[in-house]
Amino acid sequence: TAAGIVDGGGGGGTRRVLRDLPSNSTPMREIKAQMACMQQEVAKARTEAAAANQRNQVLEAFAGIAKTGRVIDSATQIASSLRRRRAVVQLRNARAACVRLQAACRGLRARMHLRIWSAGALTIEASARRWLGVTAYARARGAAIVLQAASRRWAARRELCRARAASVRLQAVQRTRSMR
Repeated sequence: TAAGIVDGGGGGGTRRVLRDLPSNSTPMREIKAQMACMQQEVAKARTEAAAANQRNQVLEAFAGIAKTGRVIDSATQIASSLRRRRAVVQLRNARAACVRLQAACRGLRARMHLRIWSAGALTIEASARRWLGVTAYARARGAAIVLQAASRRWAARRELCRARAASVRLQAVQRTRSMR
């Protein structure tokens, strides 16, 4: 391995020792594990550097020293950062309110469409129920008419049979009288 190789670091800055570099005999899994560890440490170092940078900016603001090296009124810079913070909070609140308003408008529009569609559906359903009722009534009425006609026909036949029987009796009586 190339352990202990010293990196020059580009110009007299801090010198660092490189980690153990994988040799040709190291399995691929170990290489990947080492790369993952290196990447995690780099990410951790970057987040720590960003946090330190933010802390340094705040300290510089309190000390009144800007990055350019000019002396600036620290109260002005602090007030500016406070105004910025308030503006960010107001922006978040305004966005949240805007989202709630949009959701309410979408809900209102959906309810209005639902009412219109429901009213149309109710009209269609009422028309369908009326049509079913009218057709059922027409069928029942037709059946009643057929039953009444059959009943009257049966009664008329019975009456006709009685009348024939009576006329046959009368004819028989008349024939017997004329024969005597």
